[in-house]
Amino acid sequence: MQCYRPVDHAIVPRATRVAAEHMRYQVRAGLRLAKLKIAWFAASEGALFEEEWADPIICLLNTHRGSAGDLCGLASPEASVVWCRSDLTPQMVAETVAYEARHLWQFTQKVWAPPVAGDDPVAFCSAWDEWYRRREIDAEAYRQRLAPVAQKIAQGWSPSPLARTPVLREVSPLGSRRRLLLS
Repeated sequence: MQCYRPVDHAIVPRATRVAAEHMRYQVRAGLRLAKLKIAWFAASEGALFEEEWADPIICLLNTHRGSAGDLCGLASPEASVVWCRSDLTPQMVAETVAYEARHLWQFTQKVWAPPVAGDDPVAFCSAWDEWYRRREIDAEAYRQRLAPVAQKIAQGWSPSPLARTPVLREVSPLGSRRRLLLS
């Protein structure tokens, strides 16, 4: 099983770092987040040492897994940090930043506050599961809404112009009609 450890941003490919920063700028403004930082982690085959488990970040990274058993990103609301896996493609990292930033935004909204435990543990667990499910659906919808932006960001960092696929871009409207052109 892979373990995750924080890494210095210098080992992350430049295109991935730049894509993350472009999306960070986009979602920070769009979600009106006061702060939003990007940090990086990588998978390693070596087991974690006992003292590593005492580190709150390493513990956080290694106790959350994606649906496929791996982790692409994680939101750390206490520090307003989106953690991104260092080996993601520019498009994947841009989408991950959008998804995790939405989770950070949810933590700032009263309507997204987690349920509070009461006298009935079964009701609390049910409410928690529903809250978690709604959070994930909302974050995924936000990621999908920004997927075209992520694609555009990633295409700016494609390794060669031949690898780029045509993008639809909007031309200034003439009257009330808009035209889309391939560029």
